[in-house]
Order: sequence, then C-alpha cells, then structure tokens
Amino acid sequence: MDLKVYLNKDDTATFNCPECDRSRIADVSEYIGAATAIKVNCKCKCGHEYSVSLERRRNFRRVADLPGRYITEDDYRGVMTVTDVSYVGMGFKMSSPPKFSTGDKLMVEFKLDDQQRSLIKREVNITSMRGLQVGAQFCTVDHYDGLGSYVMP
Repeated sequence: MDLKVYLNKDDTATFNCPECDRSRIADVSEYIGAATAIKVNCKCKCGHEYSVSLERRRNFRRVADLPGRYITEDDYRGVMTVTDVSYVGMGFKMSSPPKFSTGDKLMVEFKLDDQQRSLIKREVNITSMRGLQVGAQFCTVDHYDGLGSYVMP
C-alpha cells in the first residue's frame, strides 16, 4: 500500500510507520523542485519497511464531481463541474469554452456532497486554464461554512 505524505511549512515531512505508528520528521527540501512524482522508501526503527509518495502540495486536495455555477465580473453566467477542492482553491471543468481568462475574478456557487449539502459561495481568482479545465484560488480562506471541515484530510 502506498501512503501519501504532505509537506510541513518548513519543507519537512512527517513519516508515520503504518506498523507501529512511530513518527519521524525529515528534511525533504531537496525534492521540492523535482519535476516528477517522488516515492520514498522508509525503514522504521521497528524494522518495518514501507513506501510513501511525497505530496508537494501544501494542502490536501479532495477529488469531487459537484455541479455548480459561476458569474463573471461582467455578469456572464455559466455552468461548471467542480473536480477538486482544497483549503486554498479549486479546480473545475466547463462544458464549453470559458468567457474569462487567467487573472479574472469570478463568483462561484456549488453544493458539497456532505450530509448537509452545504451551499458554498466564493469569489475566486482564475490561476490556470488548460482547455476546458480551470484552476482557481479562493480570494479568502475564511471557511466558516461547511467547506472548512470538507477539505480536511
């Protein structure tokens, strides 16, 4: 089984042995700029060997398939499907070419698939566009609604 380890703020990672739950913190700054996925083989003091994938994202990203809507600054409205969401941003796909570009701000609205079907309304800044796939960063990370608990690992 391949485990995932996220970076800490100081470019270290905490490795937890799945056998004995012993943890150790290691400097992983040498891997930050790598162009490919990083797999690390670990050996715990208890003797257990395990493999981990080093996730260079700072925040957990939840894969999603949530219908939603957006509104551009000049009042164009469209539909989208949220494909992933994290504490700082989201990804979504469009069914037709977007009427906005990188750097634009949008209002997005979608419902989570949590038990409360929490309605999320956020202003986002468009950070990337690849065909019909769009990456966006939340303009604020004050998540006092259902989004805060939804994006926790």
